Amino acid sequence: MLLKLFNFDREQKNELFVEAVKSLDQFRKHLIRFEKRDDDIIYKLDLMAEGLIVALYELEQSLYITTELADDITRRFKDNMNQKEKKDYRLQVYFYKNALIRVFSTLDKLGHFMNKALRLETEKVKPRFSYYTVLRNMHHQKAYPDIQSKLYKWKKTFEEPMQILRHQRNLEVHVINIDLQDDMEALVKSLPARIRIEDIEKNLALLNIGFEMVCRSMQTFMDEMNQLAAGTGRMPWI
Repeated sequence: MLLKLFNFDREQKNELFVEAVKSLDQFRKHLIRFEKRDDDIIYKLDLMAEGLIVALYELEQSLYITTELADDITRRFKDNMNQKEKKDYRLQVYFYKNALIRVFSTLDKLGHFMNKALRLETEKVKPRFSYYTVLRNMHHQKAYPDIQSKLYKWKKTFEEPMQILRHQRNLEVHVINIDLQDDMEALVKSLPARIRIEDIEKNLALLNIGFEMVCRSMQTFMDEMNQLAAGTGRMPWI
């Protein structure tokens, strides 16, 4: 939808995205063998897998669009921009924030899928849980240690940039509220007359790392599920 909206003509999609979607599609094919079971978990897992594909698609599109729009931003101070440049900048920031939020929402969707597929019952530990809560719960339960260790490897690999992205996400989602208005107004008054825009290149580099974290974590988990099904003919919930 976004590609049509902005009339971008792109033949190639991100390779990480393509491989993650392939793993999800393979998992859904495995589910067909169990669709006659009375247990509605098969139906729920299929819907959740489809939801992961949609979430991944939306994240990939947002990342692509904010990257494309960044190419049109050549000035580093707002007061040097004409109206068109300011519009391009606002659009680029909008889709950057959109992709930023989707990095963590997609990870959390993966966490909920893992919780359901492996019957981890993380909701008993924390009613509203994230991907990272599920990963910790797997460790505490000593459940599926091979899967947990592979996912933990990606967590550690991308830990520092993900912390920066999480801080940005938290500022975007939580900071603007009535309690902080006075502080924000004081901050604006202290700013210099010329306002330099964000470091777009640095932000996009971080965002690409976040996207890689999502894709590699998702593909790793789904590959493990597919190997279990292919190797034993059974799934963890059977």
